[in-house]
Parts: sequence; C-alpha cells; structure tokens
Amino acid sequence: MAAKRNGRNLMICFGLMTLPACVFVRPSSPVVPGVSDPVPQFRPNPSATHVSDFASLVRVPGSRISTTAAATSPPPANPSATSPAVESSPPASSSVVQNQLSGYSAAFDRENAFPIGTEAPSGAWPPRGLPALLPLAEAAAPEPPLLAAVRAYVNNQPEQAVAHLKALPPPNQELMLQLIPAVVLASQLDWQRCGPTELGMLAEQLREPADRLASRGPLILDRVCFCRRVKNFGRYDPLPPDHRFQRGALAELYVEVRNAPSVATIDPQQGSGYVTRLVCTLQVVDARGSVVPIIDRNLNRVATLTETKVDFTRSPIRDYFLLFRFPVPDRSGNYAVTIKVHDPAGGREVSQTLPNLRVQ
Repeated sequence: MAAKRNGRNLMICFGLMTLPACVFVRPSSPVVPGVSDPVPQFRPNPSATHVSDFASLVRVPGSRISTTAAATSPPPANPSATSPAVESSPPASSSVVQNQLSGYSAAFDRENAFPIGTEAPSGAWPPRGLPALLPLAEAAAPEPPLLAAVRAYVNNQPEQAVAHLKALPPPNQELMLQLIPAVVLASQLDWQRCGPTELGMLAEQLREPADRLASRGPLILDRVCFCRRVKNFGRYDPLPPDHRFQRGALAELYVEVRNAPSVATIDPQQGSGYVTRLVCTLQVVDARGSVVPIIDRNLNRVATLTETKVDFTRSPIRDYFLLFRFPVPDRSGNYAVTIKVHDPAGGREVSQTLPNLRVQ
C-alpha cells in the first residue's frame, strides 16, 4: 500500500558475469527518522555516467549496495583503481527506499526531459529521443514496369507482362508489346544454328514497330544527284560530279526520301490503301547568291519551282523518290540548287543544297 501511495517503482538491473544483480530502491526526498545516513537530493550531472558508476560498485553477486554511496561517490579517475567499499548491511525498510526513489526519479525527469523525436542532449540518459537517432531503413524502390514485363516474358508469363505494362501510357504499351517479345526471342536464338524461319519471325516482329517509328522520325534525303536517265526508285544513271550542262538543256534531279509519310486512307475509287503526300520546292541561285528564275511546266518564269506529290499505294511505304525536271539557266557559270521537302501531315521538313550545277 505504501508503494501505491508514494508513486512509481524503478528497478535497475545489471548483469555481472552470468548472474544478475538487481537493486531495488524506493524514493523520498525528506530525511526519514530511523535511517542512519540521510539521503541527499539527487541532482544528476549530465556529464557523468551514472549507470556505469553505480554498476561498478557491484563486485560480488548478491552484494547489497549503499544508496548513499551510489548517489554521492564520484567516478574513479582510473578504471583500474580500487572501487568504493561494498556495504553488506541490510537495506532500509521498504517504505523508506520507496520514498527515496520517488525523489530520484522526479529530479532525473526534470533534468533530462527533452521532446520525443529530437536528438538527445550530450550525456542525457535514458535517451528518450532514441527513435529519432536510429537511421530509418529506406523503402525498397518499386521495380520499373518495363523490367517487370521483361521478367514475366522470360518466365513465359505474357499475361503478367501485359498487366505490368498497364502502368505506361497507351502508345508506350503498344510499342513495348511489340518490342519485348522480339527482344526476348533474339536473346534466346542460337545465331550459329537458327534457320531462316526463326530469323524471319524475328524480322517480322521488328518490322511493324520500326515502321511506326519511321513514320514519326525525321525526313532524310538519302541520295540527291543529277542523272542522265531515271526509270524508277533506285533505277537511275547518275551523271559524274564534274558534268557540265549546255545552256538551255533539261536537267533531271533524282532525290530519295526516307521515312516518307504513308497515311492509311480510303479512296472513293480505289478503296482502302495508303497515301503519300509531299510538297517539294526547288530554287537556283548564282555565284553571287541571287535567285535565278526557273521556267515551270506551264512555261511560267518563277523564283521557286513548287510541286505537290500525291501517290496512292496498296501497302504502306517508307522510301520514296522524287524527280525534278527543269531547264538550266541560259547563262554560263556555276550555280547552286536547293531543294526542300515538306510533310504537311506530320509537320516535318528537310532541305539540301547541291553546289555543282555547271553551265557552259
């Protein structure tokens, strides 16, 4: 009953060798009649190591320690020095020790109180901010959807791969569903022994995504040259670079365009198919940089020759060729020809200049 009236109990236990040594102390700040040694008010020193000093008094398991000596004895200067004497007299009564410990606890709380979650002051014990001092384990980063999808395909689980890719935007999902199976197949092929069937399957899986990317890639002029005769795509007879045209002669300029647009359409007369539409311009300048007029097919003199190419095909195409025919200037000299190709549907454009138009 005395323990309940006077407050909380504190039990401090220290292990020595293999036998525990426990000291039970009960607090009260006033001096109690009948106790030979009055207990001073406990004011802990933050720079002192109270627990280790107190524990150093225990030398023999089962020994009883004087609470007065534990509270007032300074720590030894040399750890190997002789420790304070161990008292073997019986402890004070239960109520007396209870009163003493209450005073110690209240004094210690006032001296060592600091907010939970902040770093403990130097020397403070027990460290109530310990949770803030411990490093928090970083949460494992989630696996990227692409890596998870590839892993599922390698494990022959395409349904799970599709589920992982749903985290990506729809256009990315479609492209990855075409590329990932091809990449996995390419990693599993024996290139020394595989036949045309396996390679054909891989080429087919790569063709469609390549076509989709090419339709949005930049326009590229692969071959631009003056020719003697042009029959079709890739079928032409180029003129030598130092060729000289006669005044008033007709020049033929061959141009190959890569990544040309091929948009799906339905023609009222021809049905479903694809249409390639390009707007092409050609301009001739002399050695001084002045624009030289050109006679177009309608026999008009224009500063820039402009033509719109529209071709309907049953299958999509990515490589396209242009053929410009125009009369060379009627004055001798060196000229430069600049061509420009524009894709009105995709907003793409490319240009190139040939500085070797020579007229004699």
